Amino acid sequence: MIQYIVRTELWESYGKYYPINKDSREASGLVLIIGGGEYLYINGKRLHLSVGDAVFFRRGDRYRIELDNSYIKCYVINFQCDDEMPTFALYNCSDLANQFAKINTLWTRKYEDEYNELECMGMLYRLLTEVYRRRYVNSVPRRKKDRIAPAISYMHEHCTDQEMKINCLANLCGLSERSFRRLFHEVCGLSPKRYLSTLRIKHAKEHLASCCGIREVAQLCGFCDVYHFSKFFRSECGMSPSEYIRSISDESLL
Repeated sequence: MIQYIVRTELWESYGKYYPINKDSREASGLVLIIGGGEYLYINGKRLHLSVGDAVFFRRGDRYRIELDNSYIKCYVINFQCDDEMPTFALYNCSDLANQFAKINTLWTRKYEDEYNELECMGMLYRLLTEVYRRRYVNSVPRRKKDRIAPAISYMHEHCTDQEMKINCLANLCGLSERSFRRLFHEVCGLSPKRYLSTLRIKHAKEHLASCCGIREVAQLCGFCDVYHFSKFFRSECGMSPSEYIRSISDESLL
């Protein structure tokens, strides 16, 4: 549970203040490197981090950071939380940079609107959810991922098919439906139904962002009418398709 955000920043240094030695980190934090690289010494390990790599820091950790090429640029989000998750690194997370940037931008405007700080908290929860999920998935043995790979591939290629059945996906993997559901959740951290919903929402958001009309997007996503599409979209995103279009239009003005 996140208690509050301490601060966010886009940190850049050409070597000043380094090496950094921390006897006890004051807050938990998320860091995403977008330029340069560093060596992180923590818990008896040396981690080499470069562009696109992320780190979750636990409050109270003792560590040392050295630059590997006299330059570093990264997003930093520090916050207080009750989570006892140990410090860990995730690699190849460049696709998360946009989420870090949005949180940082909104945080700089927290005094302009009383709800900006609350919205930052919501965005941070979503970011942490994705980071935790990736950490979990990365720890799953390769053989288990390969076992459900046919179903994953089929779901990505046919995510707009409203008639998709779980038993058919299980058959693609040569598993009983019960075994498939259990293995799928172990590998992906989500149920097959939940995973498919996230694919459909991602598909819908991409079309809405490309200025397609809501009726057209509903058809492209396999819905029989706008009503059912809008109901599904609101249940997943907490807003209607038209509200989502307005939200991304507002973000483009930041």
